[in-house]
Amino acid sequence: MLAAGTVGAQTAGGSASAGSGAGGFISSPLTFDYGLNARQEYIDNFGFGGESTFVSSVGPTATFRMDSETLRLAGNVSLFATHVSNPRAGRSNTSDPRFRFEGTYLRERSTFGLSASYFRDRQFGTSVIPQAGGFQLSSGTRTVFSIAPSYSYAVTDRLSVNTSYGFTNVTADVASVGQPDTRGDSLSAGLQYRLTELDGIGISIAQTSFSTTPVTTDSETRSIQVSWNRQWTELTTVTAFVGVTQSDITSLSTQTICLVPLSFCQAGLFPFQTLTNNQNVSSTNPTYGFTISTRLGMRTTLAGSGSSGIQGGASGSLVERNVLGLDVRHQFSDRLSGSADVSWARSAFTGLGGSGSSNSTQGLAGNLSYLLPDNWNLGGGARVSQTDLAGAQLRSKAVFVTIAKTWPNRRLWP
Repeated sequence: MLAAGTVGAQTAGGSASAGSGAGGFISSPLTFDYGLNARQEYIDNFGFGGESTFVSSVGPTATFRMDSETLRLAGNVSLFATHVSNPRAGRSNTSDPRFRFEGTYLRERSTFGLSASYFRDRQFGTSVIPQAGGFQLSSGTRTVFSIAPSYSYAVTDRLSVNTSYGFTNVTADVASVGQPDTRGDSLSAGLQYRLTELDGIGISIAQTSFSTTPVTTDSETRSIQVSWNRQWTELTTVTAFVGVTQSDITSLSTQTICLVPLSFCQAGLFPFQTLTNNQNVSSTNPTYGFTISTRLGMRTTLAGSGSSGIQGGASGSLVERNVLGLDVRHQFSDRLSGSADVSWARSAFTGLGGSGSSNSTQGLAGNLSYLLPDNWNLGGGARVSQTDLAGAQLRSKAVFVTIAKTWPNRRLWP
């Protein structure tokens, strides 16, 4: 969701004339940065299938921006050709388009926002096969589109109201990768009140619904949250929230059976029977979380977050998800920067489609980026992850290198 000022913060350095001009509507030109990116990745346990895999991608990119007193735009578009070589899944070639847009229109007290994105990529999934003592690797192409308009109004200097809507549609050509076709809608509204120059509180309500196929699942989630944020110091900000979520999920499944010995139905002597099973599960649970961000000196930033909540799952289960994360970024010099993050997540499934099952994932990742002369950029990184699933520990390690060339500040209009 696009908050007021978000795009401006991202693009303020993109144009020297940003924010100038009497009217402000077109005080900054619409500019583009064109680029060409290439990436090579090696994964020693791709999709937890046990094989070493190489993933190669190359393609053009374009980033655009415009920043004025009343209109702020930012976005990017890219098209990557991707080649995956895996002993079990074979070789595959895909073209992966991506598009992202964010915009804000500012009035005296009102802020209109719009964000949208579209991308297509190849997903790999792993199914546990207890009888065989191994895992089955499958793949498929996923297409994701989302759009989210928003509106906020400053009632007073301290009080503001906001509302937002979100729509997401996911389609996959192979449902076995664990990503069924999904359609989701969300609607929220909230109030924010600035208690002091350092403290603010808020309250919000939201309703989210989604449906999936071919596993027919309909989910409705309603929540209310109270939040608090504080500018602890000039360099440190803390936010916390607590609330209640009520979820209802319905799963419709069909099963074809033979009421007599199977050979009679297969021979056509007796018809197969189709049974329809319609199950419902409801739950009310607390939800809570926090974020903290701080600067350590002029070159280092540190951000941590955690949350716990429940939502409807695509398999027809309610999913309780607990997440913790820590991210560190450091600017070693004017040309060299790096980051590292550690994460932990646990999902517990209750109700339909997976009662009593759970899995957890831990990950550690780091990368470096070096700015070469003439707008060339060389990067690289590594990551390690472990997933505890069905009594097994699945580990994977990966390394990657990237190289990119950018042609910046190509003015298009006016």
